[in-house]
Amino acid sequence: MSYDLVIKNANIVDGSGAPARHGSVGVEGGKVAAIDKTLSGGKREIDAHGLTLAPGFIDIHTHFDAQVSWDPLLTPTCWHGVTSVLMGNCGVGVAPCRPEERSVMAWDLVNVEAMPHDVLLNGVNWEWETYPEYIAAIERRGTALNIAMMVPLSALRFYVMGEAAVERTANTEELDMMCGMLRDAGRGTIQLNLPRDQRGLITEESYATLDFVARELQRPVTWTPFVMGSKDLPERLHARIQPTLRDGFRIATQTSCRPVQLFTTLREPFMFASLPSWKAAFNRTAEEQIALYRNAEFRREFSEDLAAGRGTVFRGRWETVAIARTKKEENRRFLDKPVPEVAAIIGKDPIDAILDLAIDEDLATGFRLAAGTSITSWWPRRFSRRTS
Repeated sequence: MSYDLVIKNANIVDGSGAPARHGSVGVEGGKVAAIDKTLSGGKREIDAHGLTLAPGFIDIHTHFDAQVSWDPLLTPTCWHGVTSVLMGNCGVGVAPCRPEERSVMAWDLVNVEAMPHDVLLNGVNWEWETYPEYIAAIERRGTALNIAMMVPLSALRFYVMGEAAVERTANTEELDMMCGMLRDAGRGTIQLNLPRDQRGLITEESYATLDFVARELQRPVTWTPFVMGSKDLPERLHARIQPTLRDGFRIATQTSCRPVQLFTTLREPFMFASLPSWKAAFNRTAEEQIALYRNAEFRREFSEDLAAGRGTVFRGRWETVAIARTKKEENRRFLDKPVPEVAAIIGKDPIDAILDLAIDEDLATGFRLAAGTSITSWWPRRFSRRTS
């Protein structure tokens, strides 16, 4: 039999859970047509030289909503074996959006994902207003990877409610309008927010939501626990979801198989976005931000937020934050040092140390946060096992 493509001499991992095996794969019409020890007759043949040949990975948490309009390859994800991506995560995106509201949508991505505002405004072609028009625009351009999209809640709320979206919940009429727009966008996936307590454990209400969805859909449910270093949290999470697991329903946690490190600056301080004291730092000029960071009242409120255990990405563990970039030569001595060490060197509290350093460098100082599994390597081992 002939094939469009034959990949020979490969270490084949087929995704079924079976052990890897040596062999060849034949592809015909864009689909796997045969897997055997030896195959021939390919119009094109590739010798894998023993490299692993496997199905593409599915990346279920991406933020390519803007980038997809100028980069059909979706780099760098395509370089890492990913062949399918899910966009629209965290409720942020670029549609639906009226022309006069584009800057607001761009700020959402700046604040949540630290994307440069000018890149978003000038890089995105903005040839849509509604979500169906956004989908059509992406389809016209084409992508190298398979993509799935979720309608971003922030964009949907702002489109319907305007500035009131950041001040109150939606009324019945507004909810009806949003539901209608979701129906117009077609069938798909819904992402829900699951509130947690101050120690990171999902609340009883959040667990009830997970349990309800799993039982109603009769399908596996996946969720992100956002573990940020509490070593007893995996066991407490496991205990929380045990009743549902014992009844035969699948609630699979998402985790990272490699350490996660986040880079940020205080010009785009998204790691502090969930802290009430930092709300005034967003959508501001650099000069306004510097004035805020100098303010003693702001520093006091920042300290109170951390003492109260508030925060999502950052919850006050300064030992997980290090200096990743400096602008001035005299500050290079702080590179790769954790904040507590820097604070000790200059004789300041960690809050004063990072704010004063950033101000001294016109907010160009870079900070690296070790998040999730980078400080809890036991997490993937515990929750990557199938629990039932």
